[in-house]
Amino acid sequence: MRIFSKFKKTEAQHTVEYAVLMALIMAGIIIAGPYVIRSWNANLQGWDDSVVDSHQEPLLPNPEDIVIFPGCTAEIWNDLGCGFDIYDVCTGLNFSCGPQEMLRRQNYEPPGCQCSMDPPPSVYYLECEVDDSNHCCTPWVPDPPTIADCGINATPPCPDGKYRAFHVCDSGYTETACIADPICEFICTSPPFVGSPPDYDGICTNDDLYLPDDVMNTFVLHGECTDPRKCETQCGIGYFVFGAGVFMYCGPCGELGIERTGCPGTLLNHRGCGMKRFKPCCYAP
Repeated sequence: MRIFSKFKKTEAQHTVEYAVLMALIMAGIIIAGPYVIRSWNANLQGWDDSVVDSHQEPLLPNPEDIVIFPGCTAEIWNDLGCGFDIYDVCTGLNFSCGPQEMLRRQNYEPPGCQCSMDPPPSVYYLECEVDDSNHCCTPWVPDPPTIADCGINATPPCPDGKYRAFHVCDSGYTETACIADPICEFICTSPPFVGSPPDYDGICTNDDLYLPDDVMNTFVLHGECTDPRKCETQCGIGYFVFGAGVFMYCGPCGELGIERTGCPGTLLNHRGCGMKRFKPCCYAP
């Protein structure tokens, strides 16, 4: 009986202990419950604020002008050339720029992925740019040039062998330049033909430069070059001009040996001493 009584006391003691423990747990839940609820609500409010802030904060532009799409990376813009046209892989059409525009393209990786974008990708990866730094210009005019555009005939003048040309660039400014062209290469022409010394003594200074067109050769007495006439060649000292036009030449005085009247005293006359151009040909027999 004593043994049984001892077991009953122990069981009663455990029951009391469990009751006290459960009371403490329930008291803890009742006391801590509001704080747990407040903490959970605070976390929910924090998440809600983050979502609101993400919609209100402005998106910062990419400093490298690179836009990233999922699985499709845009690279930097490249200048392809002035007045170029290129096949648009997305539309299947040619994309063209004017002569004063620079064709620019933005490449994508992997190539062609931009074609799946909306709006149409040509808005993004192809463009025609007008910028004075590009130096994109229309073709030079006139083309071909005329004699009036060449050398000293041009306004303003150009060097020999070149013509004055113009073109319009970029935003609309005009450039001018002197451009070489065979049509502007003028010469002194024959006949008459220029012979060798001693009958001939070389072309007058600069007479083969700054020609307005091809000019026929002419001959003058030594030291009697005229300005602004071109393509004059001096006869040698002691030689004189005979003939005219394509039959002009330099030769020694009295080469025909014909005696004429009209020269002073006993001097012989070549082709008549009365004409000024033949007066040097009155010579002593």
